[in-house]
Amino acid sequence: MSYNLEFYNKHGQLIQLDEVHQFAGGTCQLGGTAQAWLNVTYNYGKFYRDIFGPEGLQSLYGKTAKELIPILQRAINVLVPANNTRGIYRDDNYWAATAENAAAALSDLLSIAKLCPPESILTGG
Repeated sequence: MSYNLEFYNKHGQLIQLDEVHQFAGGTCQLGGTAQAWLNVTYNYGKFYRDIFGPEGLQSLYGKTAKELIPILQRAINVLVPANNTRGIYRDDNYWAATAENAAAALSDLLSIAKLCPPESILTGG
């Protein structure tokens, strides 16, 4: 199971970015994609519920890219405190339920949000 996170415009069309990204989650597009989406494993759900409340990542659905940028940055800072000298460290095992892996996924989502038009809306399933 996983979260499929996608950014859409007000007309319900998936956002097409100006550049191809290589962000990979539980699934990925070989060769990258210019579509504004990211798949994240439910394995990190505990961390997201601790930060965002009982709905976890689902509490972010319906927010715009502009609204999400500071929210995601704060969440990353909670998961990887400033005194962590490694910064955001991705475990070799993507599926490992670690704070760093959860932060890395949020960092990828943050990067995509920054590439989207500010009014783009996050949806998920």
